[in-house]
Order: sequence, then structure tokens, then C-alpha cells
Amino acid sequence: MGRRTLLLLAALLLPIGAIAALHRFHRPLLRQLVWLASGAPRSHPSPAPPAAVPAVLPAAVPGGGSDPNLPVYVGDTKRIAAQAIDDSAAFDFEPALLQLIYSLAGTAAAAEGTDVGVEQLQLDLTQFDDLRFVEQVLALANSRQAITKTQAVDLFSDHVRRLRYAGGLVAACRLQRQRTAWADAARQRGYLLELTPDLPGARRRPLVAATTPATTPAPAPRAAAAAAVPAAEAPRPGDPGRDPCPALPGRRHQAYLPISALPTALPRLRSGDLVLLLTRDPGRDAVHIGLIEPRAEAVAIWLSLPGAGVVRVADLTELAGEDPAVFGLAIFRPIANPDGRPGG
Repeated sequence: MGRRTLLLLAALLLPIGAIAALHRFHRPLLRQLVWLASGAPRSHPSPAPPAAVPAVLPAAVPGGGSDPNLPVYVGDTKRIAAQAIDDSAAFDFEPALLQLIYSLAGTAAAAEGTDVGVEQLQLDLTQFDDLRFVEQVLALANSRQAITKTQAVDLFSDHVRRLRYAGGLVAACRLQRQRTAWADAARQRGYLLELTPDLPGARRRPLVAATTPATTPAPAPRAAAAAAVPAAEAPRPGDPGRDPCPALPGRRHQAYLPISALPTALPRLRSGDLVLLLTRDPGRDAVHIGLIEPRAEAVAIWLSLPGAGVVRVADLTELAGEDPAVFGLAIFRPIANPDGRPGG
């Protein structure tokens, strides 16, 4: 066999041997070469979504029935929430609060306490009272880290549940209706920082040793829902059963800022700070709750008023002085809590 023939055979056998070696030891690389030779378009895998915030209860309640922790969206709430979150996603937390407030401006007012006795997580961005307005703005602001709008809306419902119900568990007796109890629970949960004790002129007043989340007794939870309550969150044994909503531990004292001290404290406040106007009226703890917006002429406050809906009242000081029963204010600062866990 001549030299030229040997060279020709070597030239033919070398590529065959190389392909065999690739097939034996480097199959992924071979697939890349085949893809390059074919000229076919290459598809890229979608990024994996972040882990969802864990739910307090599983989707199915033991013993049958629907899980009251699963959200029910009223009207166009899903679309409104997705759009509001998307429009505020690029902002830092404080300006995002203002953007969300602006997006809900003009929303109709709901009668106070319309959700009394409801044992289902209802989300409604088409109408709300002042407490549910503030609550859902905080929930929206903390739901902006999701990749998709669907995930953002799911986070929104989870934050509302954690803010609205004591322990984050949907049950009639756990519904937070009093504004001061709601704010204190949100502080413990890591959504708010209390500013009142550190403001100049702040005072303290005694409170009863225990408070209930409801202002009036509500029906007892369904047996199926009650059976699903984790042992750590179940009502304490020994309840005589006469009151369907047993008392929950509460504060013994409350810090408040007298109205006369408000002008001195105003320069320390920021956009989005939460303000409660405390009252001496029996059976009520606060006449208003809202989110402030310092402006050049005065510190305004956004809140939902009966008959007017979500509006901006131009001067917080004037609003506080309109009702003779209002004796002071409690002031909190919203802080980012995207996973809904208690603060440190």
C-alpha cells in the first residue's frame, strides 16, 4: 500500500474516530455540534420562579369544606392589584407607598365593618374603609419582589391575610377590627415601626390588660376550620364558652402624641407614615387611620372617608382638631417586610 493511500485512509478515519470518541465520552458536546450544523434556533429555559411564601394552612381543610384562608377576589381586584404592583415595582419602598396611594385615589368608600363575621379571606380594591385601605396599601408595597404578576397577586393576598387576622389565620374571632390593635399586631409582625414614643412631647396612657380583635362578638368558626388550627395558635383551654371571641393578650400602656405637640413632631415624619387619630369616645379606639404626605404648605393625610372614598385631606393638624373627642395621635412608619415574617 503506497504512502498516498495510507494518508488518504488516515484522513478518512480520523474524523470517524473523533465522532466516536465524542459520542462515547462527551455526548452533551456532540449535541451542541449537531445543533450548530443544523442551523435550528435554540430555545432558552425560563428562569425558575422564587419559592412561594408558605401558607399558614394547607389548601384542603381536614374534614372537608373550603379553606377560609384561600382568597376570594371581589370584582376587578386581581387586575387592580397586578397593575398597581407593576406600576410601583421600580420605586424604593417609601416612594412606592405614595405611588400605590395615588393609584387608589378616588376608590369608593365601604361601610365600616362590612366584613364582620366573614370567615373567608376577601380581597376588595374596589371599595374599602380607612383601615382596609391602609392595610392593602402595605400589602401591595410588600408584594413587589415577584417575577410575574400572578405571583405578585398571590403574595398580596398572603400579606393581607397576615395583616388582617391575628396570627395570620382566617377566623371570625381573629379578625382585627380595632385600628390600634391592628397597628400593634402589624408592628409585631414586622410591617410597622412605632415612632410615637420617640417623638417630642409623647405621653403614655394605661390600657386594659387584654383586648379582643372584634368590637362585637362574632359567630364561632366552623368546626372544620377550627380543627385545622395549629396547636400553638389554638384558643387557650378553660374558656367557659359564653363568649365566642375570647380575649387576646394586649398592651397595658399606649404611647400617644397630644395634638398640642404635633407641630413639633411634624418635621420628623416622612411620606407614607401611618397615623391614627385616637378618641375618647366609648366603644371606639380611633376615628381615623391614614397615610401622610408632607407637602410644602402642610402635612396632608390620605384616608378613606365615608361618602367620599380615598381622598387627600390637606392638613393633618386641622383634621385632628375637628373632633373634640380626639386627644392625640399614634404614629408608625411602614417598613419593608416582603416575606411577611415577624421583625427582629
